Amino acid sequence: MRSAVLVAAAALAACGPPERVEAPDMRIEVGRPFPQVLLPMLEDGSPATLARFRGRKTLLHVFASW
Repeated sequence: MRSAVLVAAAALAACGPPERVEAPDMRIEVGRPFPQVLLPMLEDGSPATLARFRGRKTLLHVFASW
């Protein structure tokens, strides 16, 4: 078990720090359209945008784990 943890730690350390990527403006405001995001479908993991559901009642649960 210890060797697996050590191998995983070494692999992560070899990758270096993650690249900084600028995020698009994702502010959510009442009365404004929700920002366009690319999300995986639950059925098969294929990518979908919210525009795919335009004209249909859609529930999007937005939460944070912190």
